[in-house]
Amino acid sequence: NNLSQGDMVSCRLLLVLALLTVLETSLSHEVKTSGVDRNVALNFGTTFNDYVKFYPDMHPVAEEITICAWVKKQSSNTHPTWFTYWTSSYIYEIVISDNGRYNYILQKSFNVAGAIDVPLNSWTHYCMSWSSSNKTNRVYYNGTLVGSDDTASRPITLGGYILLGHDSGSIQEVEIFGGQLFKLNVFAKELTGEEVREMWEAGMCSRVEEKYGRSRYLKWEDILLEPRQGEVTETRTECYSEEKRKQLWDILYTEPFYNKIFSEELLSELHSYWDLLGHFVGTNVTDGVITHFKMFH
Repeated sequence: NNLSQGDMVSCRLLLVLALLTVLETSLSHEVKTSGVDRNVALNFGTTFNDYVKFYPDMHPVAEEITICAWVKKQSSNTHPTWFTYWTSSYIYEIVISDNGRYNYILQKSFNVAGAIDVPLNSWTHYCMSWSSSNKTNRVYYNGTLVGSDDTASRPITLGGYILLGHDSGSIQEVEIFGGQLFKLNVFAKELTGEEVREMWEAGMCSRVEEKYGRSRYLKWEDILLEPRQGEVTETRTECYSEEKRKQLWDILYTEPFYNKIFSEELLSELHSYWDLLGHFVGTNVTDGVITHFKMFH
């Protein structure tokens, strides 16, 4: 009761800044432990030595699966293969190329090249879905179903490995990918045409795929951590462009926060924008006036 209004404001400031320090430390730890910038693509070299190879447990996707990725074709090879799932029993259990020629599932080839025209050096969205119950392989290009094919009803064979960058069962250079992959996700469900179209329409910078939770079994941010061989490098996409970042900062350094008197009302506004835009992680206050304001988005 003996505190002046100025003292009360100062106490609130100290409390808020202490909380923000804890939050900033927590976020910093989260970023370091994740070690992944999901806005980068993987750029593959043009030899058989340039690939990503890993051994996932395929039990969750043995009965139904959808593989989706944003793909940038950079090679004129006739069968540029960006995804292979190889087992000791079946070397063509799953194979996908960037031009529609390869869409293998359960060893059965399916060609949709005549239905699509894939440009060089442009991002396109490619999905292949299948389930043992429907016994149908469906291929989607830029959100549109471009072909379907009957398959066997057996489950996907377990115990194999995924190889990104070329057809793992081949020694033909025409099957080297040599392009870029972004947001490759493997879902433990057969996505519907509407769900695939939603991903395409939302765009490559959206995070619409995250709404599938655990059904998004193999995640892009985890695939980025898998071991790489040869010339497989990270490259920034438009989702991490300086222009996008500039647009965000332009918003944050203007109204409604800059040079505003710190008050409970403003603190309430900060929380509202915090929920809307991201995580509020730092501020400088001089004589009760906000002079510097940052957000982690």
